[in-house]
Amino acid sequence: MDSPSGVIVISGNNDSGKRSVMYSILKYLSENKLGDNIISFENTIKNSLKYVTQINSSDIMIKNIQNFSVIAVDNNTSNKNINECFNLAAKGKLVIA
Repeated sequence: MDSPSGVIVISGNNDSGKRSVMYSILKYLSENKLGDNIISFENTIKNSLKYVTQINSSDIMIKNIQNFSVIAVDNNTSNKNINECFNLAAKGKLVIA
């Protein structure tokens, strides 16, 4: 997680703790100042995270992410979002999906 770019994929069955893992990673990154700016796109925001910009949407909004170094996407099920995650990682972002 200390890498400034790349993709972290969190997978599992329903209610297996994927969101908890994502929140733990985001909390770690924000508390240790490993991400300049962190944004998450979530279907439903269940926990408020300090120093993380949380957007209630499952679609990555390109215009919103240019100043962020870490992008997290909850329930990344669309091909469009999956492709965008890899494109962002290739451009030097850390993507958590």
